[in-house]
Amino acid sequence: MAKHSKVFKAENGTELKMEITAECSTDEEMRETLSFIALSSHQFYLQAGRKISSKL
Repeated sequence: MAKHSKVFKAENGTELKMEITAECSTDEEMRETLSFIALSSHQFYLQAGRKISSKL
């Protein structure tokens, strides 16, 4: 099992903690999992940006 977390802090004091836990048997499986996470988060932020922009 692999775990990673990071806290990001904005200048206005907002904090965001991101945490990932993945169970992978091989290095190849880990690369595939990280690729899936990257693509999923990219899609999430694009959707969130469109939704936020539509409310402005």
